[in-house]
Amino acid sequence: PLLENNGFSYKGYLNSSIDGQEETTIIPPNTWYQVNASEPDNSSAPPCGNYWGPFWDGTKVFGLNYSSIYYYDFATDKYSYETLTPLPGAGGFLAYWSVKQCGDYIICLWDGPYTPNNTMKGFKYHVPSKTWSAVSNTNIPAYRDDFMSVSTGTTLIVWGGQNADYNYFGNGGIYDPVLDSWTTIATPNPLLNISSRIGGSAIWMGTQMFVWGGFRSVDATSTTTHCAGTNYTAYTYYNDGFKYTPATAGYSHIVPNTLSPRAFHAGVWTGTEMVVWGGNSTSETVVATHYQDYTQTPPVDYWGCSTDYQAASYKTGGKYNSATNTWTYMNPPAAIAIPEKPKMIWTGTGIIAYSENASKVYLYNPATNTWPNTYPDFPNAIKGDLISTGDKIFGFATCTSNNKMIGYALSETDPVSIYRVLSTV
Repeated sequence: PLLENNGFSYKGYLNSSIDGQEETTIIPPNTWYQVNASEPDNSSAPPCGNYWGPFWDGTKVFGLNYSSIYYYDFATDKYSYETLTPLPGAGGFLAYWSVKQCGDYIICLWDGPYTPNNTMKGFKYHVPSKTWSAVSNTNIPAYRDDFMSVSTGTTLIVWGGQNADYNYFGNGGIYDPVLDSWTTIATPNPLLNISSRIGGSAIWMGTQMFVWGGFRSVDATSTTTHCAGTNYTAYTYYNDGFKYTPATAGYSHIVPNTLSPRAFHAGVWTGTEMVVWGGNSTSETVVATHYQDYTQTPPVDYWGCSTDYQAASYKTGGKYNSATNTWTYMNPPAAIAIPEKPKMIWTGTGIIAYSENASKVYLYNPATNTWPNTYPDFPNAIKGDLISTGDKIFGFATCTSNNKMIGYALSETDPVSIYRVLSTV
């Protein structure tokens, strides 16, 4: 009425809202920012937990499952998708023990207890042609789980592990995805004193695979007084390792160092040194407890038997120089938290160290053996792996309410310009 009283004539109304209005936002260097900022509901982001990755193809971040592949493009700050043709029998997504990027291939290798005739099987994705194919079973290593694996850049090396009967392996195989062929890795000569194990780190050093740490366990019977015959688990953890050279099929033992024996630690190769960090160990003993029954005259002695389970986690580590066969130990400052699931990435100049399901991101400088904490905290708990593209770091955090993953990126040196959506008007 106020408008009409001032000379306006009523004509109708606009049945629309203003959605998706964008503004340019400049992100300073060394700052985490949420990617896909022009999509308020993040609906095109990957579904939670359904993809391998993230990987880096040289231009885009990508992840995949059997029927689709997603890409994230830093230049456009957007996700995109393509459908894939899955192979028959390529199920059991969460059962794969090894998923590695080997050149133009992503190789997914499965252990044997859930496969026909207790054999290992695998599938490989060819990145340029965007196709899946089966991994050859000819000369494939005997079925096992918890094995160690490493990418050489062109091939996949598998070593160690245990089978369903808890027998440990000291052998393995090398898979060439281009030739679709396996080369057997024999068990080392017993005189080298290389123990079979699980939970160690496997690092590719350019021409050799370095395996360090790990553990094995056996069912044991206690000899504790008053509790003889009680069953428990005996653990053996290692702080030694070995180098394996595929060109000569030769092993060389690396003697134990002064680090606490451990497993499930992080490891990375810098080009000149292998660096390990974190990890944990467990132990179990049988304890006899004495008590008396005073309801009887005279009192009757009884002994109870229980198992005492202890666990230790570490934030220590060290770097190994292969040329000089020497170790240098690190002593992280008090501000560095003990990692529960430690991971490390070599960027070319330093090591990004972090723990999955935590938000702290550290920088370790192997040249000076120092921890200059130059990275801000990740905006949420890190889920899966962080990847380094050379100038940027990318990773996912917890899921949104619509079951979508939230991606974050950080540019180490240059500011980033993105389009960010304003609130709906």
